Amino acid sequence: MTRAEIRNTTPSRREWRFWLFVLAVTTGAVVVLGIHALPDVAWGGLPASFWMVAGLVLVGELRPILTARSLNGDGVVLSTTFVFATLLQWGLGPAVLLQVAGVVVADVVRRRAAWRTVFNCAQYTLAWSAAHLVLDLAYGHGDGNLHRLDGGHLPVVALAAATYFVVNNLLVSIALAAKTHSAVRGHLFEDFGHEALTTGALLAFAPLVVLAADHSWALVPLILVPLAAVYQNARAGAVHQHRALHDTLTGLPNRELLFRRAADVIASHATTGGGAALLLLDLDRFKEVNDTLGHHTGDRVLEELARRVAVAVRPADTVARLGGDEFAVLLPDIGDEGAAVAVARRIVDALDHRFAVAGPGGEQVVLDLGASIGIACHPDHAADFEGLLQRADVAMYVAKAGGAGWSVYSTELDRNSRARLTLVGELRAALRDGPAAAGLAVHYEPQVDLISGEVVRVEVLARWWHPLRGDVPTAEFVGAAERSGVIRQLAGWKVDTALAQLRVWSDAGIDLKVSANVSVRALLTREFTDYLAERLAFHGVPASRLQLEITESQLVADADGVLPTLRALEQLGVGVSLKDFGAGYATVSPLRPLPISEVKIGRYYTGQVAHDPGVRQVVRTLVGLAHSIGHRVVAEGVDSVDVWRFLSEIGCDEVQGALFGDAVPVDELTAWLAARPRFLLRDGAANV
Repeated sequence: MTRAEIRNTTPSRREWRFWLFVLAVTTGAVVVLGIHALPDVAWGGLPASFWMVAGLVLVGELRPILTARSLNGDGVVLSTTFVFATLLQWGLGPAVLLQVAGVVVADVVRRRAAWRTVFNCAQYTLAWSAAHLVLDLAYGHGDGNLHRLDGGHLPVVALAAATYFVVNNLLVSIALAAKTHSAVRGHLFEDFGHEALTTGALLAFAPLVVLAADHSWALVPLILVPLAAVYQNARAGAVHQHRALHDTLTGLPNRELLFRRAADVIASHATTGGGAALLLLDLDRFKEVNDTLGHHTGDRVLEELARRVAVAVRPADTVARLGGDEFAVLLPDIGDEGAAVAVARRIVDALDHRFAVAGPGGEQVVLDLGASIGIACHPDHAADFEGLLQRADVAMYVAKAGGAGWSVYSTELDRNSRARLTLVGELRAALRDGPAAAGLAVHYEPQVDLISGEVVRVEVLARWWHPLRGDVPTAEFVGAAERSGVIRQLAGWKVDTALAQLRVWSDAGIDLKVSANVSVRALLTREFTDYLAERLAFHGVPASRLQLEITESQLVADADGVLPTLRALEQLGVGVSLKDFGAGYATVSPLRPLPISEVKIGRYYTGQVAHDPGVRQVVRTLVGLAHSIGHRVVAEGVDSVDVWRFLSEIGCDEVQGALFGDAVPVDELTAWLAARPRFLLRDGAANV
């Protein structure tokens, strides 16, 4: 969890070190208030400018600046500027009382726990008292204010501001360390530069407020103009950054943010020698929920799962959604495997209770679902995040196969684990050092327009003839790439190779389009879109000649996460096709907001069209639904003339399959295309 998320959790009564520290800080603040701060307050002598500043303290507490690092937490409170100005102009007593009043009002509005309000008030009181002490030692003012601020005061003012920041940050770090049983140093220097920059900027505004208050209370609100601009820009940037790093459905961190946090944890443990663990979680029987009750119900299940897992883990742990029904939990500070297993058991227990969610018609549906968890530990099982993910994946599949609920990684548990991990490493090396030399190649399968009978497009497919293993099944190495994160490199290489070939064909007078199946994981960030734009420009290929295919089940499972990328692809001019259309959607309504141009009916349906009237009606309906919202329809797996004829009759736009040519190497396909093949149905018979 982030620092802000840890703050928002209430520790148990057994956390006596934390509660003892809270009591000590609170007692110290009460002593300061009673002995020094409160006796200094002379309310009758305070001018109108003070009350103007007091109002701005309250506004600043209620409307914090949300940055990319604080969107889920407290943000940066603008009240810091005005409380520091009060300290400089009117002394410690008024400053502390304004700060306490602002915190109490804001915490009541946000319904925060009473203990946190008390600690916040005490923490700020001690921090401002430390800043006030610096001013007193420098200038010896009994009332603690500078009255007439000038340039000569700025070095001491800066020292007082720095003192406030250090003391405040130290108190918070000690509390978080006691709360999470971790080192103070880690919390003290977490985002230290960012916190120093933002807090320092707000403190730097305080002398300007003092100067304005010296002249006229009417000048004080002018300071809100630059602060408002900062506020709006920071919020817009925070929202954009948050969406890029979080899952839209559950609000959890996504794969990218998990990777960043894991990298930070591993780097930290490299010096401290600590341990960490990664738990990979997959919901059992979730596909049945989507297929039977629809994806709306499936989304409600995922939201409930995210809530239960977040409650079951420790405050410092990170729960992330990787896509679909796959979640991960990063345990940043774990002693041994036993501690990781204890967390996994709590998660399994939390998910063991039935899920009561809204069904397709709004009725309550009770589901009995379980989960399988794979556990991998750092540094025992892997030295980096990708290695942890691979090994947790191995353990998770073992847990799923055995129905054990959870499993700790061990090569003895899975005979193929070493081979699978080696395969991923060899694939990564092949993509980096030379795909062709390592046996990687692309084959092309023709797609035929049903009206003209011409080959108008080819689908690019990856093939691997390993120097030692021989022919590696596509499902095996693509599946390994999918689970390990190498899928992005594989997709990039496949598309780049196809674009280079399109350029060659175009120069030879062969005008084709190309389609390539890509994983949703490759589209979770804008990096892939930027890569495509660069490669299209490099090869001089129009974006309209490239079509990306995304499997329907993957897209539905993570539609919100890839929607920004789909829109970027649409702006670029790259088409998007929905593969295996009809495998999950009950209606076309979820498709309407998605920027796709084509749907693809898979072999599941085309393989049964010839002998099943019910399937024929389903396919007819799917084609009609797709056309009704302006999408072209392609059918794959067409292996007979009867299926070809049926698809032509119901208005399917393009077809592919063994009847029109299997996927073949580029040289073979180029020679075949030179003959200008055409596929036409005349008088009920096929003519080629």
